[in-house]
Amino acid sequence: MSLALVLLAALLAAGLAGWPQDARRRDKALVAAALLTPVLLLVHIEDTDAFASLVDRPPVLAAAAVLGLGAVAGLGALFVRVPTALPMLAVAALPFRVPIAVDGSTANL
Repeated sequence: MSLALVLLAALLAAGLAGWPQDARRRDKALVAAALLTPVLLLVHIEDTDAFASLVDRPPVLAAAAVLGLGAVAGLGALFVRVPTALPMLAVAALPFRVPIAVDGSTANL
């Protein structure tokens, strides 16, 4: 799958989520954007050594996927019950940076 195609689809879904329309269409666009974002990341890193080490070991990949989805579900439940937890955790996450390779150099997200 082409990186540009996935990026275009994710941008389109995110744009539609902000377009004034009925709530059902906006919710579908938000879900589409949320589902396309990890696909965009996977397409971007599919040829790296770090991703190859996960693909070569399916049990580790499955465990990482289950833990990641569990963390997302747990945080989602927390944010529904305690809406003020989102800004507090966002501020707490500010010092942490994720290194990514960009044009032969490393940048931090």
